[in-house]
Amino acid sequence: MVTQFPEMTIILNGGISSLQQAQSILSGVYNFDNDDNNKPWFDHATSQSGYGWGPSIDWGVFTSQSSTQSAQPPHGVMIGRLAYNNPTAFHNADSLFFNKLDKDPTFREIVEDYIDITRAREFEFCSHGISQLAKPLHNLFKDVVKDREYKQTLDQLLIDHGKNKHHNKDVGSFSKADVLNEIVSHAMATIDDEILDSHISISTKI
Repeated sequence: MVTQFPEMTIILNGGISSLQQAQSILSGVYNFDNDDNNKPWFDHATSQSGYGWGPSIDWGVFTSQSSTQSAQPPHGVMIGRLAYNNPTAFHNADSLFFNKLDKDPTFREIVEDYIDITRAREFEFCSHGISQLAKPLHNLFKDVVKDREYKQTLDQLLIDHGKNKHHNKDVGSFSKADVLNEIVSHAMATIDDEILDSHISISTKI
């Protein structure tokens, strides 16, 4: 597509399972034909420009005729869904993209840092509800532990908060960061301290 439409900016949207995969796609060396689990697909009939998400697969727009050749890479890759579904996948982003040493915080430190960010930028997040602010933490433990109880507890506490704020005028007197901290702390009580104090790099070894 990049070759066929040089005047356009081509961004790959969806199907990215790791930062390594994103990097190889941007480098033009990723072979979709060898990846049965992460194949983007296009339906030429679904958009005005001739390309869009749909059931008809045309591998020619992604790969060269020979699997040993490099495809013309897209200009970018959207990884927001990856960030939401698997935040720990970004643990090596500094070394992978910026040639810097990776930080390796514990899961507990990640939560504490995130709460500090919401507190420091509270004015910027004034239009965000507590549920929105909690989203980045929803899948934090996905790769290291069976987190069903954590997620269920977090969701229920967010629901309860939503109900209580309409009936308790004192709820609004607390900062969003403080409310979020209390809710997430209760949810994290379902996770063993051993996991909470483990470094995120363990997610690549489990």
